[in-house]
Amino acid sequence: MALTGLIRVKHAQGEYHAIPPLLVEAEQLAQQYEYNDHLASLRLTQGHLAWEGITTDKSETNRQISASLPSVNFDLSVVIVFFKQAMIYALRYNRFLLDEVLSGRPQGTPLRPIIPECLKRGEEGRRMLIALRDWWQTGTNDVGAPRPDTISPIPEGIALLEAERIAREPGDGSPQKSVVEQIEAALEQAGAG
Repeated sequence: MALTGLIRVKHAQGEYHAIPPLLVEAEQLAQQYEYNDHLASLRLTQGHLAWEGITTDKSETNRQISASLPSVNFDLSVVIVFFKQAMIYALRYNRFLLDEVLSGRPQGTPLRPIIPECLKRGEEGRRMLIALRDWWQTGTNDVGAPRPDTISPIPEGIALLEAERIAREPGDGSPQKSVVEQIEAALEQAGAG
């Protein structure tokens, strides 16, 4: 879905005013057809925007999304909600996207992964990583909108650790780091445990 990529481009170009209508259309299509990979990308981008102080607020009365200009004020709880949803949607798609959303990949990625972004943000980023790690250990595969007809092989409502175990099939036998292991390695790299 080209809209998802276009949103990332507009974000990179600083054309925040162009994002809301694209976001509405992209989200409608992604939800309708359960494009979990696109939903992961959208939520990740929304998390980055929120962390930069750019809000993409939905007005429930007219279902419009508006973007405000960057500000030094932002709500970390909004950022974490977007990052959590990005991780869940990525998990629902496959383990490769989950790892890409969280840590990136050696060949590069169009996504701005969570861990490197947190490492750039010092103490605030460390707190974000700790919160995400703790949530992953106790949270469930739930984004707040039940989907009884899901196409994902990961059942809704189960513990995230169990969902990740299901998603991390043996594959070719190459080593795979769990979400918790990846975050703990990042915290160690940042000098915090």
